[in-house]
Amino acid sequence: MLCGLGSTILATTAATKWDAAALAAGFAASTAFTYTSTLPDAAWTGVAVAFVAALRIFRPRVPLLAPACGGVLAGITSALLQAQGLPAPLALSLSGAVLAISALLTAKLPAFAPEALREEALLVAVGLGLAVATLPEISAGWHSALVLNREEQHSANQVIANWVFVLSAASVALGGLYSLLRRR
Repeated sequence: MLCGLGSTILATTAATKWDAAALAAGFAASTAFTYTSTLPDAAWTGVAVAFVAALRIFRPRVPLLAPACGGVLAGITSALLQAQGLPAPLALSLSGAVLAISALLTAKLPAFAPEALREEALLVAVGLGLAVATLPEISAGWHSALVLNREEQHSANQVIANWVFVLSAASVALGGLYSLLRRR
């Protein structure tokens, strides 16, 4: 999910011919070197997407990095589709078409992805990338703690800790605040 969404979001940052070339080069390199047996680790992919999206938000003048990363993510998406059983030509065509259509529509129709929408999409990519990078480890630690602290009579139901609800509420509140501040 992160690769497909991230490639689409980062493809919308391709504004110049050089950006389009970086997008195509990233896609070509990724499809050449990524196979179903050599998929990158999800945590490292999440960190890379979060870093590139955050860099694009805070330093938008860094050239070629975001489109190249979008191309690489589309190539990884193609390998993931192949791992799910989709034939290679169809997987390459599908992920390449989504990449090309996103970049083309953004370049030709400014209303397709206005700057504010792209910024918010990049923010979603940062959050999703960090979630993909951290949640497997948090979940594994949570399950280990449950196993270590499990009592025989309470093994069926475990109460979710309060910090989960507090973190969720804080995330929603900060997201709403960010949205309100961006509109002014």
